[in-house]
Amino acid sequence: TQPTSRAASGAPPPGNMFPGMLVLSVSGALPCSLSSNKPANWMDVGPAGWTDLDGTSVPAAGAGQAAVKLNGTSWLYATANGGIWKTEDILASPEPSWRQVLDDQPVACSSISAMGGNGATVLAGCGAATSSEMGTRWDVANSGDWAGVLISRDSGESWAHTAFPANFYVSAVLVLSEKAFVVSAVSSLDDRYDGGVWVSSDGGESFNRTLSKSIFDLKAVHRGKQPPMLLAASTWARPANALLASRDGVVWRPVATGITFADRKPFYPNIAVGNEVLFFAALTVRTDNYSDTSSVLFSRAVADVVAEAAGEAAVGAWLPVPNSPRLDEDAMQKDRMALLVHPTDDSMLFVAGNAGALTWRVDWRRGVWVESSWDDTVDGTGPHSDCRNYYWEPEGNHLILLSDGGAFLRTQPTARGGRWRSLQGDIGAMELVSAAWDPHSRSWVGGAQDNSVQLAGPNANAKTRAVAIVGGDGTFTAVDPRNGTIPARFYGTSQFYGNFDDDDDRPHRRLRRRRLRGAARDDISFGYASFGMGGRVEVTGVSAVQTRKYFDISQFPFFDQPAHLNAAAPSEQGLPLVLWARGSPSRNTPSAFYTVANASAPPTLDVVTSGDVYLFVAGGRTNGKNDASVLVGINDTALFHRSAASAGTLTVSRLPSTFAKPIEFGFWSPNDYTLGPVSHKRTVSLAVDPSNSAVVAVSGWTNLETNDNPERVHISWNAGKTWVDVTSDLLVATGVCANRKPSERCGKWRPSALLLLPLRKRDSTALLVGTVAGVFAALVVEGKPAASKWVRLGSCTQLPLVLAGGLSYEPTSDTVVVATMGRGVYILPKASQEAIAALQA
Repeated sequence: TQPTSRAASGAPPPGNMFPGMLVLSVSGALPCSLSSNKPANWMDVGPAGWTDLDGTSVPAAGAGQAAVKLNGTSWLYATANGGIWKTEDILASPEPSWRQVLDDQPVACSSISAMGGNGATVLAGCGAATSSEMGTRWDVANSGDWAGVLISRDSGESWAHTAFPANFYVSAVLVLSEKAFVVSAVSSLDDRYDGGVWVSSDGGESFNRTLSKSIFDLKAVHRGKQPPMLLAASTWARPANALLASRDGVVWRPVATGITFADRKPFYPNIAVGNEVLFFAALTVRTDNYSDTSSVLFSRAVADVVAEAAGEAAVGAWLPVPNSPRLDEDAMQKDRMALLVHPTDDSMLFVAGNAGALTWRVDWRRGVWVESSWDDTVDGTGPHSDCRNYYWEPEGNHLILLSDGGAFLRTQPTARGGRWRSLQGDIGAMELVSAAWDPHSRSWVGGAQDNSVQLAGPNANAKTRAVAIVGGDGTFTAVDPRNGTIPARFYGTSQFYGNFDDDDDRPHRRLRRRRLRGAARDDISFGYASFGMGGRVEVTGVSAVQTRKYFDISQFPFFDQPAHLNAAAPSEQGLPLVLWARGSPSRNTPSAFYTVANASAPPTLDVVTSGDVYLFVAGGRTNGKNDASVLVGINDTALFHRSAASAGTLTVSRLPSTFAKPIEFGFWSPNDYTLGPVSHKRTVSLAVDPSNSAVVAVSGWTNLETNDNPERVHISWNAGKTWVDVTSDLLVATGVCANRKPSERCGKWRPSALLLLPLRKRDSTALLVGTVAGVFAALVVEGKPAASKWVRLGSCTQLPLVLAGGLSYEPTSDTVVVATMGRGVYILPKASQEAIAALQA
């Protein structure tokens, strides 16, 4: 037993799980109470969920992580990087109303990965979302701070930290009583296998670590008046140690007799508890090919597991559930699955997987599997795919599913009939990696993780429901504002420039789109939307990247493939689109930048690059003049720079840091690929001063295999010839050292976006950085060795404590746009004035 406690000395005996008192303590200043937080008038502009263009799909929202039933129809709901939401009536028609309960609370994180409750006592653990993985395993992820475990004693109205140690990816939480808690973690920040189980007998004042393994799921088996038996499912384990049990939370025994994985390893295992039967399931993968995934599902009598846990000879073993399909059709070691036993009928099991293996109702004894979406419903409805957790709603005997698209409720789940309906309501949860603003229609376009390219407006606000204009995982977005009388064009694409079918669009063939078929649903993979007659949204595809006529699939290798509109080269046809493509041996073409003059125009080769380009900016100003020749790009080691000052030559200079290369899919041929782990976001951040193309800022990830990587921000005043480190006190300003003991390392502040903002009425520049704790700004001045002190733009009431995934600037209205990875889109009008006031304060 390894005690971990904030207390100065001692810990209660770990075997006694029930007595004790709650005494909370937190080391370090919390992010929302730091003096570096300065007022800024951010505006929440949505979305409150999204639907398809014709409004026929079940509305979706950002990824759901966990839920807790309170009293009656009142529930708490945690979303990926989006905090915790509360509804008083989850059955409200047509959809429930939600309010955020974690904003401005004395806590250090909003990236909730697990949650559990008992009466008014609720625990919420911090960690990652599976769809935010950047590396090959679960521990390196683009997520908020892993700052420990939070507690509420009043049904989620107020929150504080427990003594659970920081820097662990919390995977499951059990609240056995007001004082007895059990928490599992799948990894630590330092070691992907440094997970385990902790127990608290004093309401969170101290925790004792009783198991040191990567644990992803944790369940309690209640039988009569006996203390519950605890079950822990281990990731990346041998079959004999895949499932462990404990009667006292201290001594753990394997109870895995009969479980097999063949030549695979389990990732994201699940446990389901019935009255007299238990289920163990896991998605599995070959260790020599992370694209080769499968799944297993076993059943076993509770009595047999209890006997094995007591050290008695096992009477029965775990047996495979007949006719189990492959539950991970995504073929990536990143997704989860969901299991739930009907509360009064042990013969009925609900199973959910990924992509086409969406939802099932299983008579497991007979091996009868029935797909419970689409044709199984009265109206052909189904939830968003890539599933996470099931819950039973007892007031109406409904089934609740959490997935990458939010929360969904199935009526009459035990038989054919019923329907799936959305529980998103007015929730403001959405993970976005990019967003751009149109000042004329007051609309935005954003690239949403797992949730398409979304368009919100006109007159977007916090209650606006967006529409999807391109399916898949939204990435690049931009606005060609035109002139206010001609409708703006809202550009967007999905992963790899849309070269793969949207995983959420049946039948999940993942084939390259071979032709344009209009604007409906996911048929346009790279294009722009505009508002037509009567406000109707019209979508136009960019033919240069919608067919194989000009490029092979392998030429767009990155999940977040870069593109840009050249605002310095306007024409009657609109702003030209600039692309980058890797060279193709089969086509005998080099890696290069290409320009596309309009939606139907072929790509024109602009300039060849000597290496890959992860992110770039096209167009700007040089020496005080408009400069359409500007191209500034970045990869892991080099800065590419072209402007009028270089006489049109693309120069290459060394970056101040070596950044990580994004993990790519493998290609056996130019158009045949192997799925597998992939970086779900850029590994670099880049900003170019819109008033001076020579001023460039860079940051990024330096390692995707571990979290042991420095995080710095550098600026160059001379197009990359020399660099200045302007990181200064940003680590402290973000608050990622909060809730850490002196012996614990600070968290990661994750530089996720950069923006250089010329300050009007002052001859200076503000550098904005997106972090796990929001948007921070500092004054940068040429010739000075470091930035001014960093300040947070806005209190946690004005801009939530959330990972900022993307930053953009709309110059005519002086508006900064932040795409948050959990709370939608926020805009800051009069941004230069707001930044000056914050920096002066």
